[in-house]
Amino acid sequence: MIDAKYESYDPILKIPKDLKAPMYHVLGNHEFSVSSKRKASIPSLLKMPSKYYSMKVNSYRFLALDGNDVSFHAYEKGSEEFVAAEKYYEAQKKKLAKYNGALGVTQMKWLTDQLKSAESLKEEVILFCHFPVYPQNHHNLWNDKEVKALLQKYSCVKAYINGHNHKGNYAESSGIHFVTMKAMVENVEPTFSILELSKTKIVIKGFGAEESREFILP
Repeated sequence: MIDAKYESYDPILKIPKDLKAPMYHVLGNHEFSVSSKRKASIPSLLKMPSKYYSMKVNSYRFLALDGNDVSFHAYEKGSEEFVAAEKYYEAQKKKLAKYNGALGVTQMKWLTDQLKSAESLKEEVILFCHFPVYPQNHHNLWNDKEVKALLQKYSCVKAYINGHNHKGNYAESSGIHFVTMKAMVENVEPTFSILELSKTKIVIKGFGAEESREFILP
């Protein structure tokens, strides 16, 4: 939504007020490019039900993930959460991009429960997260392999859609389509996508620099 400063939200949030469709947010790293004391207020400012949540429409279950769950940018420096991120980062024993983050233990448990429920109800699942998990890339979540391994256990998972890597990306693994959308900020023309979903396929209609794709569901 913004690139820097809390005050930048004001003019941006006025724009979608005339939308005739509901609007849902997925938190990225730039949403927290505000002063430390403002960071905790961002989800409520965006009227989010929580930092991560689920939503059902017909036979689809959409899961919005919080890739800032364990991170340096979403919390005030010196806070309990910031210190926990430092310990997590150090425990990885390898150099990772500090502008990424990870799904924490509680969120991973929630995600597991959501996938089990969707599988039992024969729902199709599409996940949205700001950070990618596949293919391998320096923009990926710190625990990308753990998240991907969990998703691959459930046949209900059809797609994982993310941003963060401005150039975009795509790969398929175990029947799951991992789509990194291109960044609007990198293009002179409006760049976005519309997804059309049915029980048999996912159609991505790309506009601007974003390409169109079609995935036939098994």
